Amino acid sequence: MDTTNITRNELIVVTKVWSTFHTRERAFENVKMELQDLQFDYSDFGLIHFPISITPHESNPREYFTYSANGSIQTPYPQRDVGYLEAWRGLEAAERLGLVKYIGLANFNIHQIKKILSVAVIKPVVVQVECHPLYRNDKLTNWIKGHNMSVMCYSPLRKCSPELVNNNVLQEVADKHKKTVYQVSLRWNMQRGNIVIPRSFDKSHQKENLDSLNFALDQQDMDKINAIPQLQKIIYPGNLLPISMPSHPDYPFGEDDDN
Repeated sequence: MDTTNITRNELIVVTKVWSTFHTRERAFENVKMELQDLQFDYSDFGLIHFPISITPHESNPREYFTYSANGSIQTPYPQRDVGYLEAWRGLEAAERLGLVKYIGLANFNIHQIKKILSVAVIKPVVVQVECHPLYRNDKLTNWIKGHNMSVMCYSPLRKCSPELVNNNVLQEVADKHKKTVYQVSLRWNMQRGNIVIPRSFDKSHQKENLDSLNFALDQQDMDKINAIPQLQKIIYPGNLLPISMPSHPDYPFGEDDDN
């Protein structure tokens, strides 16, 4: 920002409370730590990154994991629905003090969002989940919007996987509008009323993504894309963490996850 004309009010900044900060006090400290790193006075959105809680490192609060003697990640809350509820109270305190403008959740299932709503003084305004044409996530996203919260879609291009890039339906719609499969995928999500956050470090790709704002899909296009056979999620906490996490009591993607 020191070398451009961009000002803070032109940015939308999202910060997240990591899984080792799942107490009221530590969640609040996590918000302050990230703002200090960014050298900002506030973030626009503060989210709980995962409902999964992990034991904090004894000496280094920035360490993502604490390991047991057998090499597994230590999880401090054997009971279900404990840690993330405490973290939510810390986020509420951060919003009340103006450190974040709005607060929300990421990677939560319906059961877990209901638990948050049952104790929340400040209601979540947004829930960040995976959503793209090959994983519409309809049940969860429709439920979120039906409860007056916004859906923020990560991996809206499925990490540019071959299954999306080479999809015949998406290519057919792209050819019709003289756009790319990426632009069609982003436009489809936006016309469903979702916020999309594609990631790219390449300026040409960033411009390509922005151009998805400059056209519209008709209902026939939307119907064709909505009929694409669905695949599994591409992002799981177990893919991101050093070990598999499905045994955690708050693992959000189990058989009864409602998403």
